[in-house]
Amino acid sequence: MTQSAEWTIVRRPMWETETMHVLWYQGESRIAISEEEKTPGNSLLANVIVDRLNSGTEIDEYHESGDWIIDRPVGTDPDDNGVLILDIDGDVRIEILDSEDEEENVRLGMKVAMILNTTDFSNLASLPIVRIPPTLPSPFGQTLPVRNHG
Repeated sequence: MTQSAEWTIVRRPMWETETMHVLWYQGESRIAISEEEKTPGNSLLANVIVDRLNSGTEIDEYHESGDWIIDRPVGTDPDDNGVLILDIDGDVRIEILDSEDEEENVRLGMKVAMILNTTDFSNLASLPIVRIPPTLPSPFGQTLPVRNHG
């Protein structure tokens, strides 16, 4: 019997034409990847992140010299413990969703940034493929906070 993965991916409709990839850790939504017209695609990003987090392999220590960096939301409530992950253009691509443990949120953000910084996206054939359900089943569709980081 195989052990179930700690991290899973679901898709949640945001608007009529867009979806959000949500990465769940043991039944709790932890990471959101909003739909963007960018490459690599968000399904690929979600697959890479979940595969590495579930693999148990060591992840390099975070440093800000890579293409993906972490940041904190600006102008939000002081109790907001969410963490943003920005791409090379400085655009918000991924959000570590707010939880009660600010330090854990930052550590998870650093892990995700380093996973992306150490992934060779030029060799797409070697990257993991995880089956992603088409949409997040009800009743979870209404539980995820959506923020506009404009």
